[in-house]
Amino acid sequence: MQSIKPACVNICCACNDNYAPPLSMCLYSLLCNADKSRLYDIVILHSDISPESREHLLRLGELFPNCNLRLVDMTEFRESVKGCSGSYTIYTILSSNTTTAPW
Repeated sequence: MQSIKPACVNICCACNDNYAPPLSMCLYSLLCNADKSRLYDIVILHSDISPESREHLLRLGELFPNCNLRLVDMTEFRESVKGCSGSYTIYTILSSNTTTAPW
């Protein structure tokens, strides 16, 4: 029996400017070895990332026709949850200590 491949692979990452270079290398390696018949939809949640790092990540997405790469600035969200106990802590852990979300 042949396995069914999903048409799209969804990937969500979180980073700041310190993690942008290793994330870029990780995504480049992933896309170089990716199944060309699938679309890779990559969402990068970020805050405190330089315009140069943003541009570099977006250029990476342009190199691969089967990649849709989007950057989502989480600065406004981060500010909105500062007063909420728990939510800000979870967001800070995801954006500061990981290059890929654990789900």
